[in-house]
Amino acid sequence: MAKKRTSIRRKSLISHILTAAVAAFIFTIVAGLYSAHAIRTYFMDQTLKQCRSIAQRESSYGFRKNANYGQITENYQRLVGGTVIIVDKDGDTITSSLVKIENSDENELPLHPEEAVFHAIDVDDQRFLADAHRVLDGETVSASVNFSFSRRWVFYAGAPVHDADGNVLYAMFLFKPMRNLRGLRQQLVLIALLSLVVSMAVAIALSVRSSSMLSKPIVELTAAADHMVENEGDPPLMHTGTDEIGRLYEAFSELNDRVESSMESMRLERDRLNAIIDGMDDGILAVNAVGAIVHYNIALLEMLELRSFDELKASLRTNPAVIRLFKGVDRVLMTDAPEDMQWNTATKRSIHAHIAPVTGDQGIGVVCHLSDVSESERLEQMRRDYISNVSHELRTPLTGIRGLVEPLMDGVVDSEEERQEYYVIIDREARRLEALVGEMLDLSRLQSGSASVAIAPVSLGLAITEALQDMHPSAQQAGIRMEALPFDEGLTVMGDEAHIVQVLVVLLNNAIDFTPAGGSVTVSVEEDGANAVISVTDTGCGIEPKDLKYIWERFYKADRSRMRSKGTGLGLPIARSLVELMGGRIDVDTSPGRGSRFWFTLKKAVSD
Repeated sequence: MAKKRTSIRRKSLISHILTAAVAAFIFTIVAGLYSAHAIRTYFMDQTLKQCRSIAQRESSYGFRKNANYGQITENYQRLVGGTVIIVDKDGDTITSSLVKIENSDENELPLHPEEAVFHAIDVDDQRFLADAHRVLDGETVSASVNFSFSRRWVFYAGAPVHDADGNVLYAMFLFKPMRNLRGLRQQLVLIALLSLVVSMAVAIALSVRSSSMLSKPIVELTAAADHMVENEGDPPLMHTGTDEIGRLYEAFSELNDRVESSMESMRLERDRLNAIIDGMDDGILAVNAVGAIVHYNIALLEMLELRSFDELKASLRTNPAVIRLFKGVDRVLMTDAPEDMQWNTATKRSIHAHIAPVTGDQGIGVVCHLSDVSESERLEQMRRDYISNVSHELRTPLTGIRGLVEPLMDGVVDSEEERQEYYVIIDREARRLEALVGEMLDLSRLQSGSASVAIAPVSLGLAITEALQDMHPSAQQAGIRMEALPFDEGLTVMGDEAHIVQVLVVLLNNAIDFTPAGGSVTVSVEEDGANAVISVTDTGCGIEPKDLKYIWERFYKADRSRMRSKGTGLGLPIARSLVELMGGRIDVDTSPGRGSRFWFTLKKAVSD
């Protein structure tokens, strides 16, 4: 189950509101307590001040014998809005004065003067008696207490009344109810609650604003990060400031540029790697640790003789080559050891697969490298044939020479005529051996690039005439008509005369070998812009398409059953190398059963 996310704006808003609420609550409590204390102190000070004022006024009168203290206290009570008690001093005895509440069964002090009828009573509250002693001793007292005779909390103050000599006559006490204070406290609580509500509203508004200001750049950064994650282009960065958020924006922008640059480099490298892999002639297949295909190229499909990736997936259980390949992949995944395998396709292609494990962060995967080894196997077969042909071609004249030399050495040949005949055969075989070795050396020098040629204007007519003369005996012996079609005999080309004749001899000899008796071999020349095209056309058997791309390789012989002579298979490779060395091009046009046309080009000489 995905964890529910809470936005930073919401968190910040809640944090601001809670902080403001706690601060406002604490402030309200402290302010309320302080205000209550201040009001309480104020009432106590006012009570003491009024009590002192009454005491000073009575002190100015002195002792009034036979005075109606009940009336006096009643007047003061009406004046100050509280209860007044006079305690006189008779020796060591403190007597209470004057108050008897007849309208209350509970002997409570009246809150208003009109509620009381005054008579002398005894007050026996110990706290009050103690304060009375202090006042009679000349002190002043004030407090808020709940006397046993008052039965409620009251403010009270006591002050001494002096005579003219400064002696304490009696104690004057003033009691004021806390009713006004309770009403004021209720108003204060109401004001505090109202202030709390208003301050909370203001705090919430400020918190919303502050949270929005604080979270907006962070939200923008989050959106920018989401853009980066989704790869949707450049992220929208709007904040421009010098504070920490501004510096964070700058750092994030720089980070984004670096990440974008790195991603672009990675994309280029990936595309380059994909282009390299897709452009390879060898097949590539990458499989992850669970056997899923993660990459392949077109060459892989071609080697498996498939047309698409869907066909590859569909053939995992039907195509023998694919089944064999993926069984090898499974074995490599299990054993972590490389493996090689090879098979032949339906089109006779030989495919070699190298399956190797690859270790990465996500475990072991497999990379398969498929290569078409048909060509290499053919080249290996050609190498074997080359060695066999060279051995055979060298052994044949050597065997003939040895077979003639031994009778001569043993003295078996008596007549001079027979000895001369043996010498002629030995000379012919030696020349044949010399020609073979010479051709091999020439081809080796030509293909290694160590051969050089002197390019000069050459009369094409003379070169063709010389080549026809050289091959005339062979053509006549084979019963083949050989001729040159008319052309501009003054035509000159750039090349080496001996090499041009050698190329023509090779092509004429090849045409004679593959043309049956009664056929014809024709040499023709055409001008094609700055080039001259020399062609040797025969009416022989032609070349099969399967042999066409191999005829320029050493010792390759297309169909030996159709050859008139036992050639070495070096002529056409030598001819091709010579033509290319002179800056020309050589090729063949053929039709099986109808003959072939070998042609090569040389640049025409520029006349002065």
